[in-house]
Amino acid sequence: MRLGTNCVLRVSAAFVVSQAAGLSAHAVPVQWSANGHYYEVITATRTWPQAYTEASNRQYLGMKGHLATVTSAEENQFLTSTFGLSALALRFLGGFQLAGAAEPGGGWQWITGEPFVFAGWSPGEPNNFIPNENVLIFDHLAQAWGKPWNDYRDTVAGNGYVVEYERLEGWQNFSPSASSPSSQMSGIWGKQVGLANDGTKDCAWLWNGTAAMGVNLNPAGASSSIAWGIRDGVQVGEATFAGKAHAGLWRGTAASWFDLHPAGTDWSRAKAVYGEQQVGNVYFPGDIAHASLWSSTAASWVDLHEPGADWSEAYDIYGSKQVGRVIFGGLGHAALWAGTAASRIDLNPAGATTSAATGMDESMQAGRATIDGLRRAGIWRGSAASFVSIGPDGATDSQAEKVSGGFQVGYSWFAGDPHASLWRGTKASWKDLSLMLPSTWPATFAFTVWRDGNTLYVGGGGVRTENPIGAYALLWTLPICESDFNLDDVVDDRDFVSFAAAYDNLMCDDPAMTPGCPEDLNGDGVVDDADFVLFAHAYDDYVCP
Repeated sequence: MRLGTNCVLRVSAAFVVSQAAGLSAHAVPVQWSANGHYYEVITATRTWPQAYTEASNRQYLGMKGHLATVTSAEENQFLTSTFGLSALALRFLGGFQLAGAAEPGGGWQWITGEPFVFAGWSPGEPNNFIPNENVLIFDHLAQAWGKPWNDYRDTVAGNGYVVEYERLEGWQNFSPSASSPSSQMSGIWGKQVGLANDGTKDCAWLWNGTAAMGVNLNPAGASSSIAWGIRDGVQVGEATFAGKAHAGLWRGTAASWFDLHPAGTDWSRAKAVYGEQQVGNVYFPGDIAHASLWSSTAASWVDLHEPGADWSEAYDIYGSKQVGRVIFGGLGHAALWAGTAASRIDLNPAGATTSAATGMDESMQAGRATIDGLRRAGIWRGSAASFVSIGPDGATDSQAEKVSGGFQVGYSWFAGDPHASLWRGTKASWKDLSLMLPSTWPATFAFTVWRDGNTLYVGGGGVRTENPIGAYALLWTLPICESDFNLDDVVDDRDFVSFAAAYDNLMCDDPAMTPGCPEDLNGDGVVDDADFVLFAHAYDDYVCP
């Protein structure tokens, strides 16, 4: 929400809890077929800032609520015909006026950032009749085209508010039907892969953005399968034939399965794909793993395992590089390869007993290192010395699984339960994604992350302890607030400290920079005056849109 300095929303949790008994829903949420969003009218004596906070804390079917943003006459008419004129009277909407804008009609905005094009004002409104009428409310009048609007003071209580539920931020249970177990292992640009149970066996699964749009990838003759990675229309994983797992790839259907299992090996799995190359592991008799690289055929297999190693695994690939771990004398070392066993760079940080790199993008690697007896999530930029621990304080164990575009995901253990976790290059940026779910999901994991425009998607899984009990695939959706470096949903002094330090360093390739250089807001490789202008604007807005 962009209110400027004359209206800062800081409503205590105690207030929200104490006022909960005063909430009265006019009706259960109702879906509008035109956009798929759900709407609900709440009757309660609230000011606009209080209504904003409460609406933002509401969820329905895994969707996060916000004050309704009515962007068309059709949407306005839907609300009027669905809930009735009296139920909407003096209920707040998610519109506000920028501080300092020309009165009475200048600078009106929606909290979601949608264009403020449709304006359903009552005749003569907005008029700023009483100074500082800077928020939007349904009027007490009626028009043939629906309930009209009025400008209203943010310090004066209305009769309630209208909540809109959509997937700007929230979570979804992605399991097809009520199958269990299921989990998302990887995803990119609206498609996700993992496993789901079809009622008789675990099957590799391809989702196309929703739980209902899934494809069973289990190949003919396979007793089970799982998909571990996806990119550019190719999915990789493993399928079990005659009790042995075979690495393989798909191109969108079960029939497209192509076996990558090298001759003379015991079993194999493919973990990730980039272009026409795949990485994973091949196992020899005695269950000894060799990190492996393919170029879309079994015959192209390259053994990344070096002489003298006890064990090796490759987990991810980006461009010409691969990451994983190599075990010597029972201790694992995070590894970075460039296509051959001899190219390995040892990423094990100084002071770490063991480590593993499980994810990578063009600029960094993500994984874990055991230091002082605790396994800590961490990231590298190509060398052991570059390791940065990002595991949250208080966690007994943490792991960063994947990295993309400066964001990292994984999980952190507290009181015996894993919490799906999101970071932005620092320990201070840790965000507990499990808090977005009800308490009936005590264990959650995040395995993959990608962004699409200004939206971040995190795929993983969780354990549900109420009916239907089981393990299910999950997808989190979060808006990206570029200047919110510590992921606390506001741009404040703590973010300014991060920006100021980066501004002093200037160059994104400076080792002192935050990994991923999130302070480079315009993406030109330097943190300079152009980035300061962008940050200052977000800092003035305070609350992330």
